[in-house]
Amino acid sequence: MPIASGRDLPGAAPFPGPSDRPEERLLGLDILIVEDETMLALDLAFAFEDAGAEVIGPSHTLDAAMALVSQPGFRADAAVLDVDLAGREVLPVAYKLVELGIPFLFHTGHGDRQHLTSLFPGAIVCMKPTLSDELVAKLRKLTALSQR
Repeated sequence: MPIASGRDLPGAAPFPGPSDRPEERLLGLDILIVEDETMLALDLAFAFEDAGAEVIGPSHTLDAAMALVSQPGFRADAAVLDVDLAGREVLPVAYKLVELGIPFLFHTGHGDRQHLTSLFPGAIVCMKPTLSDELVAKLRKLTALSQR
């Protein structure tokens, strides 16, 4: 006998999941994750994959992220950057992404929004904790703007 899920129970609300609205999904997009907290990086990766993205990384250190984005021909449609990577700022990666024309957002628990937006005018800064559905929506808007 198959196991019933919450969706199968009478009157049960469906489990929360990625939006089915195309404008809020990441179908076919390559998303770089730079995050030093392993569990959070995995949660983000699963959420972005559920929304249809291919995940690059996650990179857990500044050195690993710089090595990745400095590879010849590196491409991504967007990136999510934790500001504080084990006590080192992710800013060199952000500058490299600007050079490559790859849009990104900051996802941080320590970053100063005003400082980040002074360095990167118009940057999206999401303070932790931010729901993964909100990050998916922001990434979709970010990639839509960059494709214009």
